[in-house]
Amino acid sequence: MAGVDRPESVAEHSFRTAVVGTILAALAGADAGRTALLCLLHDSPETRIGDIPSVGRAYVSTAKPEAVSQQQTATMPD
Repeated sequence: MAGVDRPESVAEHSFRTAVVGTILAALAGADAGRTALLCLLHDSPETRIGDIPSVGRAYVSTAKPEAVSQQQTATMPD
């Protein structure tokens, strides 16, 4: 849609996000492990609703990402 010849895959995106998040967390003195996990899971709602580009959101109806995340994590321990 944007004309990118070789767009990154979902796996590449998640991996790069986790690497950048881990480095930034370490530099800031934050919990690098928690940050990496949050980065790896940040797009998990897209497993149900897809990756809708921002220009297309006005034309389709999907579940709210927050609702999908809540359902996906409802039985996980705190």
